[in-house]
Amino acid sequence: MMLGLIQGSVGRLQNLLAGFRTYTRVVGEKAVLRVCDGNALLAGSLSSVKAMIEESGAVITHDRLPALYCDPAQVGYILAGLIENSLKFRNPDRCEVHVSSVFDNDMAIVSVRDNGIGIDSKHHRRIFEMFKRLHNERYPGAGVGLAIAERVIQRHGGKIWVESELERGATFFFSLPHAERYRIEAAAG
Repeated sequence: MMLGLIQGSVGRLQNLLAGFRTYTRVVGEKAVLRVCDGNALLAGSLSSVKAMIEESGAVITHDRLPALYCDPAQVGYILAGLIENSLKFRNPDRCEVHVSSVFDNDMAIVSVRDNGIGIDSKHHRRIFEMFKRLHNERYPGAGVGLAIAERVIQRHGGKIWVESELERGATFFFSLPHAERYRIEAAAG
């Protein structure tokens, strides 16, 4: 009994340390901002979670994404993480994920929508806090992915948020500068 408790505690601590190392690695890197093809970023993100997509039998669809002014490694990490969360927090039905974007002034707003288990509105802010998990041990993870996403998006001059209801899926949105703004400034300068 005591040995099992100790092993469980050690496992949770190792999980937290791994999460902290990931946070430090991703957020600690200096962002190298440039004009990036949003479709190429998405393709790379889908490739990194390909095994999970195939294992779950998920259907991933997307619209064409615009060029974004961002650090491609960091934003690719965020896209992969949001898609991975959609796959992880799916309901028993076939998992469906759709990635799209719209424009708001000089910002592109990218969305990742799923038909998963959803998130109660009282937790919409909490899920972006470091090491905060809603489902404890039911789902794997350290609770750092959304904290990383929020910090990275803020450093890019954008914001991230969720719209969701329990059992009705979730849509995560994040805003990034639209690359056209930087192309115009470069041409004028």
